[in-house]
Amino acid sequence: MVSKKEIMRVTRLCGLKPQVIEKDYVLGWILAGIYQHASLKNSWIFKGGTSFRKCHFETCRFSEDLDFTIPEPSYLNHDFLIEVFREISDWLLDRCGLEIPKSLLSFEFYTNSRGSKSCQGKLGYRGPIGPLSGYRSLPRLKIDLTLDEIVVLPPIQRIIHHHYSDNPQEDAPARCYAPEEAFAEKICALGRRAISRDLYDVINIFRNNDIKLNRSVLNDLLQKKCEHRSRPIPTLTDVQAKRNNLETTWEHMLVHQLQELPPFESYFNALSKFFDWLKTGDLPSLPAIGETVAGEVILREPTMSLPINLNTQTFLETIRFCAVNHMCVDLQDKQSTHRIEPYSLHRSKDGDIVLHAIRDIDGEHCSYKTNQIHGATATQQSFIPRYSIELRPKL
Repeated sequence: MVSKKEIMRVTRLCGLKPQVIEKDYVLGWILAGIYQHASLKNSWIFKGGTSFRKCHFETCRFSEDLDFTIPEPSYLNHDFLIEVFREISDWLLDRCGLEIPKSLLSFEFYTNSRGSKSCQGKLGYRGPIGPLSGYRSLPRLKIDLTLDEIVVLPPIQRIIHHHYSDNPQEDAPARCYAPEEAFAEKICALGRRAISRDLYDVINIFRNNDIKLNRSVLNDLLQKKCEHRSRPIPTLTDVQAKRNNLETTWEHMLVHQLQELPPFESYFNALSKFFDWLKTGDLPSLPAIGETVAGEVILREPTMSLPINLNTQTFLETIRFCAVNHMCVDLQDKQSTHRIEPYSLHRSKDGDIVLHAIRDIDGEHCSYKTNQIHGATATQQSFIPRYSIELRPKL
């Protein structure tokens, strides 16, 4: 298990509470434990908000629970689940030192709104920053198991994203929904529940030009998913009519899962472009901010992998977060502060890491060596990208 010092380092880098980072760490290991288990690895299908962060792309909100579609009722058996997770607990303790107390394993069964049996499990854990003794104060996480979801596309296998030094990715890849299927479920959820985290996820995924979504496949999936739930396919009008609920839950649901809370209007106003694309496929392709010169390469490595000090990594993580959320950054150098739209990170032929951006004051292209950046602060000013954003790290 990693040290408390490492958790605190990631906490500083990501600008979140230590408990959120610890849970993210624990989620990665529990996923590895599930997918190394012979009874689960070829049957349970990982889905939901956490699957986007752990399997599809890194720059998503920090989610808190694990959701699975299971293939048959035999898995919804109390004795079976207790035994399986006791074995996973033993494996985790031996493999990384993470303690999942067996006395804190619980599984409750209920009938969902469609009249089908479902299950919610709760696991306690003692992670890197947890109390050294006693079980009552240990944090918990939830596992939701759903039997009656329709799965249209074949599940895929993805390496579990775990940006900590004890990466378990060699143990077992996760079996998860294909990106289009996971996205279709999110769009259905946005229309059905109209809660802010679904709005955030839908627009954040839509803005990610690294995920090459097949629009015709996505629309077919939407139709099948909505038919299965006996609900209409969501429309822009449907979602806009629920603005009040989306706006009033925006801060409460998201503030602890994101480095900085983006402006609600930026995401709500992006719905029209998203539904237009879903219907017509019209989405102009944005150019790169500038041609790479000889010997220069675009950097898409995770921030912690870059050979720069922690202060610079922290500034860069803020810049990357703002870029993917279309938020301007107040960038400080030795002499002054510049408000910028961040777009791309390059390594020059001399080995310098260079940020390419647009100055807000005059719209001019500018560049900054990262070793000369003295500060980076997220602002509440949104921007509409003029160029392709190339700052998302690739898994």
